[in-house]
Amino acid sequence: MKHLETMKRYAIEHDVPIMPNESIEFVSKTLNENKAATILEIGAAIAFSASALVLDNPKRIIDTLERDKSRLFFAYTDIVCIIDNVNYHGFVDDSGFETIYSRSLRSMIKRIREFKEYLNSRTDLEVIVHDIGDGMMVIKRK
Repeated sequence: MKHLETMKRYAIEHDVPIMPNESIEFVSKTLNENKAATILEIGAAIAFSASALVLDNPKRIIDTLERDKSRLFFAYTDIVCIIDNVNYHGFVDDSGFETIYSRSLRSMIKRIREFKEYLNSRTDLEVIVHDIGDGMMVIKRK
């Protein structure tokens, strides 16, 4: 646990995004419920969530990917996929989209919306969005 607190302090000091505790608890619970032991974390940043998930269950095997070389990358298995930040501060499902003046932010919100629509159109998947953190999406194969 001391290791996680050190990582959290580093993240705060260096503006590195990390998953909030409630989101980590949700992910861990979902992984346990689905007996998922092998995980691919996409967007690991400094691997804070991966570290927390392994500390919660040392039998988990987590591979991480991160495209930002100044950081290390979360969570896909063949059983369940968990994606965070799917509501992006309420803009994805909110009519406040028109108030966004940043072209890059509008583009990102559109891509998240399209991604959610695509997943919801897949009849082979069960997609559930939970109001935890900034939106946690759980995707399972039917």
